[in-house]
Amino acid sequence: MIESYIYSGIAFTIFLVIHFLYFHYRKPVDRWRMVVRMAVAVFVLYSVLFFLVPFPNWFFLFRDTVLAKMMAYVNSVVLYVFLFLSYAQVYFLIDRSISLRILTDIIEAGGTVSREYVRERYSPEVLQQRRLDDMVYGGYVIVNNGHYTLTVKGRSHALVFRLCKKYLHLYPGG
Repeated sequence: MIESYIYSGIAFTIFLVIHFLYFHYRKPVDRWRMVVRMAVAVFVLYSVLFFLVPFPNWFFLFRDTVLAKMMAYVNSVVLYVFLFLSYAQVYFLIDRSISLRILTDIIEAGGTVSREYVRERYSPEVLQQRRLDDMVYGGYVIVNNGHYTLTVKGRSHALVFRLCKKYLHLYPGG
């Protein structure tokens, strides 16, 4: 069973290497969609290999049975999904965090910038438009005669987020 965790970790590492190399050399337009496709492709390959390659059972926690192999596979799937979702948080932090962008701009400008410099580069209109474009791309809203309308997906997410924000007292904004 422990072997499956090792294999899952190796599969996720392979995904990361492919992701980093592809993004470095190709610079895809639909970045998040490409990340998901790569993760799914590696996962499918991993799943096929998991069932085709003999299971060594190095630690002899279970006898070599189909049930033992299925349990090991389910555990490895949970780990792979957990690793991917954890990486997704890091990915979105790096890709979309305004604070991190400002920090990298400051370091690229020599370590010091004025407030006017930041204001020029991060106008509220540009930031809002990028967020709205991301929501349209993600299928959360549609644009109809200059108005943004929630889709079913957007409405369900908004309801969950609103409930969480109210429960955790994160209003207003936050």
